[in-house]
Amino acid sequence: MVRIVSAEGLESRDAGTAARFEWRAIQRVVTTDEFYLFFYTKKCAYFLPRRLVSAEEHTQLHALLRDHLDAKLLQLDGPSGAAA
Repeated sequence: MVRIVSAEGLESRDAGTAARFEWRAIQRVVTTDEFYLFFYTKKCAYFLPRRLVSAEEHTQLHALLRDHLDAKLLQLDGPSGAAA
């Protein structure tokens, strides 16, 4: 599994499949204690395990999300309520 988050959007590659979503196609981003969930429909999302994101990358990812998505589309707190 490969997930690339960039200024252009989200790219996902798995064995035999690939998908690319520009930011305008992302409907919502939610974080849980374990994952970043990038919803491209109301009920379908690509996931990025938080354990794979370093502290520095975490800060950069949040800045990138805030730069490219409206704040109302972001839920960047885990279920515990702690700021992500």
